[in-house]
Amino acid sequence: MKRTLSLFLCLLLLVGFVPLREARAEPTTYTITLDPNGGGGSSCTLPGFVYGQGWVVEAPSIYEITPPEGKEFDYWDIGGAKYYAGDTYTVTSDITAIAQWKDLVGYTVTVKNDGNGQAYASHTSGVTGTEVTLTASPYGGYQLKEWQVVSGGVTVTDNKFTIGTANVEITAIFEEITAPTYTVTVTSDGNGNADVSPTSGATGTEVTLTATSNSGYQFKEWQVISGGVTVTDSKF
Repeated sequence: MKRTLSLFLCLLLLVGFVPLREARAEPTTYTITLDPNGGGGSSCTLPGFVYGQGWVVEAPSIYEITPPEGKEFDYWDIGGAKYYAGDTYTVTSDITAIAQWKDLVGYTVTVKNDGNGQAYASHTSGVTGTEVTLTASPYGGYQLKEWQVVSGGVTVTDNKFTIGTANVEITAIFEEITAPTYTVTVTSDGNGNADVSPTSGATGTEVTLTATSNSGYQFKEWQVISGGVTVTDSKF
């Protein structure tokens, strides 16, 4: 009986000294505040960063922050240090990242000609995305053939192109206007021969017809089948 009682007291003592489990404290979190610094949009806060967590730096456009006119994003200023898109910042406290902007890079537009006319561009320079209109003024007897892109990697469509990320040089190529040539075909009714000189020519060319009748026949008339010409004295 005494032995059983001692065992019971020992169990009570063991049970009585089991340590209580304490509730785990939630980790402290930090925020990153983004300051547009003159850009479009408003400040925004990125919450929920724990100590030592990395923030992969992204461009302001991801957060609907737009650059001021004539500017583009350069880097985030965090405590005087520069962080560019793609860098990683290690969070150890609440911080403010201030957007830093730089002037948009402008590119030149140079338009030349082949000597048979003049050519102009609506812009002699511009930033990426600027639309440029080309104008050609050919000399007499010439017409614009094509716009030849020498450099800049642009595509000209309907005399327009958009500046990319390089200086642009374009040459206007002109060609001589050639009057269309028409053929002259002369046939006979089988009772003689008919000839023509010349057998082709441009608008305004004078053509002479010659008829040689077979024996027993005489020339009656020239019958115009097509071409809309009027024959007078065997000429038109």
